[in-house]
This record gives sequence, C-alpha cells and structure tokens, in this order.
Amino acid sequence: MPDILFGNPYPLGGDAQLWFANHPVSKTKASVSGFLQYVKRNFKNVKFVAGIGYCFGAKYFANHLTETGINDVGVFAHPSLIKESELRAIKKPLMISAAEIDRTFTDELRYKSEDILRTLSIPYQIDLFGNVSHGFAVRSDLSDKRVKYAAEKAFADAIYWIQYHATK
Repeated sequence: MPDILFGNPYPLGGDAQLWFANHPVSKTKASVSGFLQYVKRNFKNVKFVAGIGYCFGAKYFANHLTETGINDVGVFAHPSLIKESELRAIKKPLMISAAEIDRTFTDELRYKSEDILRTLSIPYQIDLFGNVSHGFAVRSDLSDKRVKYAAEKAFADAIYWIQYHATK
C-alpha cells in the first residue's frame, strides 16, 4: 500500500489548507501510480487486482478504475475530492460506503454520484451508514456501538464485494 499521506496524516481539527498544501494532487497521484506500476511490473502472474480508497485516497484510486486502469474492482469509503469527470471515467465495478454526516461527501454529492453511476453500465453499490461521520471506516471510535458496526460492516462488505467480482 502506498503511503499517500507521506507520513503526515490529517490531524483531527487540523488546518486543512496547510495540510493540503503539503499533499498536492501531483505528488499523491504520482505515488499511487508509481505503486500500481510497480505491482504491474513485478507481479506479472496476478490476474485480478482490487483496491479500497478511503477518504482522500478514493480520488487517486478512481483513476485506476478506468478502462485502462490496473484495478479490476474498487471500493470507496467516505470518499472525498472526486470530480464528476473522474467518476464518469470509471469502467470497473465500484462500491461506495458513505457516512450520513459528511461535509465532504454531502447528500448532494452522494445523489449526484448515484446518478452518474447509474449511467455507466457498471456494477455498483452505495451503502449509507446512518448516524456516523466522515472517517468512520478508518478513524472509528470503536467504543461507540453504531460507529463500530458501520466500520466493521463497511470492511466486511468491501471484502465480499471484491471476492464476488474476483470469482466472476
């Protein structure tokens, strides 16, 4: 897995503008592409490649679910920063696990994403986890029963989604 955060995860309550200045699109995109090219070059016998893009990572993973992308199937959990054009370019099966409380992947963006996916003629699934916030799948407060359920269910669903498409 590439370190797309470059050893500097976004601090809760941190300065988003400063953090994003240290994580430019070009640098992150190059990191993900370099990693996937390494996989392609060094694991030639691999017949199926899947991946999960959490939050910030979903944007960079989307580019590898295109017709020429290395990945065969993908999952996004509480995605952020994905442009409509990037979503429209996806040609491989995609599952999205979304949080009800999300200033990044808002209701409007979730509905728009669903409308776009409907037009793509690809297998897709969108799950909405009620009463949980953006980040639930990776920055979970596991002492909160709702959040623990959502995080574990999103992960289990991702595995099931990938396994289903791997055996088709």
